[in-house]
Amino acid sequence: MRAIADCLNLNVELTEAIALAHDLGHTPFGHQGERTLDDILKNKIPIIKHFPSDTEKNPFGGFKHNFQGLRVVCLLEESYIDFEGLDLSYQVLEGVLKHTGGNIKNCDECRTNCEGECYDLNEFFPRGSVDLLYPDVKYKSPTTLEGQIVFLADEIAQRGHDLDDSFSAGILKIEDLTNYLSLQKMSDFHDLLNRLQNDVENAISRNRAFVDFNEFYNSKNWGMNNI
Repeated sequence: MRAIADCLNLNVELTEAIALAHDLGHTPFGHQGERTLDDILKNKIPIIKHFPSDTEKNPFGGFKHNFQGLRVVCLLEESYIDFEGLDLSYQVLEGVLKHTGGNIKNCDECRTNCEGECYDLNEFFPRGSVDLLYPDVKYKSPTTLEGQIVFLADEIAQRGHDLDDSFSAGILKIEDLTNYLSLQKMSDFHDLLNRLQNDVENAISRNRAFVDFNEFYNSKNWGMNNI
């Protein structure tokens, strides 16, 4: 993310600060842990005792790690006596909040029944100016370019890790991915994988040996010229 910000001549330190803080509110076990905790707090998994018997809606509301991340850096982390939290800039806090989805509660503008699918920013950020985080629905993405870099780079990294996990688990083969990309008209990525296949075949024809083919395929140097 620093490299992207540097190439675009943006604020590298701001980008790095958002990147370092963006997942501090995450649960163990990643997104699956987040979904499970969200279901528990909405009583979809009824394991919390003393739950009100006269309603199906859990008063705990739910869980989203980006909102929890805001609480961590603003309230739970206490480094100094004079103030709570890290005293981060609003640009960093907005980047943490908006690096992923989640509806910010705004009952005045809401035209539908959200059924507890939104979160009140004042609960996570009670001592600052919520307006400076641009909670309006038209600002779902970060308002800074640095925050947008983190938002996009995080999505790219997640997709890459998902592919790595799929290959390692044997769920997906390189041929499956190539066929899928041809159907989805992702021609650039499709061509890149074809070049990788050709490089492997050429290396084998020259009697090159690989300790682990899966590791080779998973490497980030797709389309290598140094085989």
